[in-house]
Amino acid sequence: MPSLRVAHYNLNSLLSFIYMTLTEILPSLQKLSHREKIQAIQFLAIELAKEEQDSGVIENGKTYEVWSPYDAFSAEKVLTDMLEQHLLQKETK
Repeated sequence: MPSLRVAHYNLNSLLSFIYMTLTEILPSLQKLSHREKIQAIQFLAIELAKEEQDSGVIENGKTYEVWSPYDAFSAEKVLTDMLEQHLLQKETK
């Protein structure tokens, strides 16, 4: 039975490592080399991307409409008017 206790102990230590809090992880991250820190960032970025895909925020293969200022003449007029008004106020000061 001693081998079961060792296996149980290893499982508990593994689980406690998995459930480390951020405050427990940060000091370990600070000790990493520059390259290892970049690898950690890449790992987290991939994990975040996976979570976003799973959450259905952006569906893979779906087409999304994206607004562009190209041919947005009403927006140009508003911005031009605002700029002119700002310049006039600046001149009167």
